[in-house]
Amino acid sequence: MGLPDIETPLISLISVVVPLYNEAENVRHLCTLAARYLGTVDDIAYEIILVDDGSRDSSWRTISELHEEDNRIKGVRLSRNFGHQAALTAGYDYASGNAVITMDGDLQHPPEMLPAMIEKWREGYDVVSMKREATLQESWFKKTSSAFFYKLINGLSDITIRSAVADFKLLDRRVVKRLNSMRERARFLRGIISWIGFREAELTYTASARFSGSTKYSIRKMMRLAVNAISSFSTLPLTLGFYFGLAVNVVCVILMGYAIYNKVYDDKDLSEWASTFITMLALNGIQLIMIGVIGLYLGRVLEEVKKRPLYIAREELGIAAKRKAKALKRTSSRLLR
Repeated sequence: MGLPDIETPLISLISVVVPLYNEAENVRHLCTLAARYLGTVDDIAYEIILVDDGSRDSSWRTISELHEEDNRIKGVRLSRNFGHQAALTAGYDYASGNAVITMDGDLQHPPEMLPAMIEKWREGYDVVSMKREATLQESWFKKTSSAFFYKLINGLSDITIRSAVADFKLLDRRVVKRLNSMRERARFLRGIISWIGFREAELTYTASARFSGSTKYSIRKMMRLAVNAISSFSTLPLTLGFYFGLAVNVVCVILMGYAIYNKVYDDKDLSEWASTFITMLALNGIQLIMIGVIGLYLGRVLEEVKKRPLYIAREELGIAAKRKAKALKRTSSRLLR
C-alpha cells in the first residue's frame, strides 16, 4: 500500500512518532487505532514511525510484522535504551511530514485526538499541545510533584512551560527543522519547544488507562528529567548559591562581632558557644551543596564537549535512503565540527 501523491498541494503528509520501550502488547492496537482515526481526516497521507528504544521484549518483531502488513508503518531500532527524549529526537530526525505528532505507546495518549490536533494545525498553529486533565485515578504524589515541577522550572528559567503538557503534541515542519538543529545532550524537549516559540494552541484530553503493561517512567527517571530541565534552561541555582553564601557570610561576621563583644565586655567564654559549631556545620553543608551544583553543570559541559551522537540507530524499516542520510548527518554533525 503506497502513499498518495504528496506533491499535490491539498495533500499533507502527517508523521506520527511513537517511542517504544517494551510495549509489544500495546503497539499493534495503537497502530490500528491511529490508522483508524487518521483515516477519517481528508486530504492527508500519513506515516507512523515506531522508535524501538532498546526494548527487551518482542517489540521489534511486532514492528516488523506491522511494516510488512502496511508500509506506512515504519520502524527505527536503536542500538540500546537511550531514553525517552533521545527516542523522540530520533523520531523527529526520521520524520518527513508537513506536521509531526508525537505520542506515547501505552495508549494513555488517546489516538482519537489526532483529527482534532490536525484541524488546529490547519487553522494556522505551529504547535498543538495536549493538556492532560486531572482524573481521580492519578495519585496525590503524581499531581503534587507535577505541579511543583512546573512551578519550579517556570520560576527558575526565562521560558514558560505549560503545566500538565507533556510530549503529546503536534509540530509544524518549520518547528521540527529548528528543533532538529539543536543537538544538546541534556534534552528536555518540552522546554526546547517552548524556547523556540511559534504560535501555539492547546487542547485538553483525558488520559486512558494503560492498555497493557506497566509505566516505564520510574521516580528515578522523572528526577533525572527534572534535573535535565533545570540545568538546561537555568543557571539560577549557581546565582542563588552565590547570594546564599554571601548572606551566610554576613551573618557569620555579625555573630563573630557579637562573640568578641561578649568576650571583651562580659568576659564570656567563647568555647561555650554551641552556635559556633552549628555555623561551621551549616557552612560545610552549603559548600558541599554548591560543589554538587557546580559539578552538575561541569558534567553537562563534559557531556557536550564529548560530541557523542544522541542515539545510534541499529536498524530501520521503510525509511528512504535520503531520509536515513539526513538523520545520520544530524547525529554525526557534532563530530565533524
